[in-house]
Amino acid sequence: MPYFQNRVAEVKENLAQVKKLCNVEGVFYVESALNPSDLSTRAMATINELGPDSVHQTGPFFSLPRSEWPITQSCSSKDIPVNEIKIRNKLAVTAATRATFCFSSVYPTNSWSVLEGILSYSISLVKVKRILARYIRGVSSSFRKSGSLVIDNPEAYELIACEPTRDELQRAEKLILLHGIPQTKEALNAGKLDSLLPSREGRLIVTRGRLGEKSLELLLGVKSLPILMPETIVANLFMMFAHSGELGLVHRSAVTILARSRVLVWIVRGRIG
Repeated sequence: MPYFQNRVAEVKENLAQVKKLCNVEGVFYVESALNPSDLSTRAMATINELGPDSVHQTGPFFSLPRSEWPITQSCSSKDIPVNEIKIRNKLAVTAATRATFCFSSVYPTNSWSVLEGILSYSISLVKVKRILARYIRGVSSSFRKSGSLVIDNPEAYELIACEPTRDELQRAEKLILLHGIPQTKEALNAGKLDSLLPSREGRLIVTRGRLGEKSLELLLGVKSLPILMPETIVANLFMMFAHSGELGLVHRSAVTILARSRVLVWIVRGRIG
């Protein structure tokens, strides 16, 4: 699997650079059965196994010269199972894989149901977008069309694992917004959005500000904002993003959070929603 092989190669190269810069020894491996420190981490360890005269206290690392320690460098990264290799956003990859390989077979003609499941997977807008972007890539691929989009196909899994592109993330965000539009349409038909001067922008219902054309651009730097009703899961995702930020570190007052959310969407009654 080229993706994971490249990741392993990158890690090995980085370790080599660190070793060269710091002039330190390489990484050594100790079998668990020969490692006295492992004893204290076992739930079934007894006092006798950890006492003063035990291997835990007098093992080879304490009683033997360094040249006789039971250590080795023979372990190879090629032996590391694929599912043990840490990659960025592993949860997003796992969720997208689950959606692509499982949900799509359950709902072969109902992608809307898949979208609802993905929206409920996390309260993080960033994570949901990444999952959805990978899902879209999977169902749009030749693997889906040929019937080989299965979990034990390494090429299909590698396709899902690759980082989403900017275009893929934008497409995912638009689909997320579309999921919240039916409630907005109901409010529009009931005359509840008149003060926002709503208009159509493709399949989205947007506002350009209560003061009309270009007022949003002058105030917030955006030409229009999709309108969302506060009870929707989509509105909750965007508000949580405004509350926490992309890295989960931004926590502000209600007024500040509302202002941050209105760079992306206009949530009706957002301050109390």
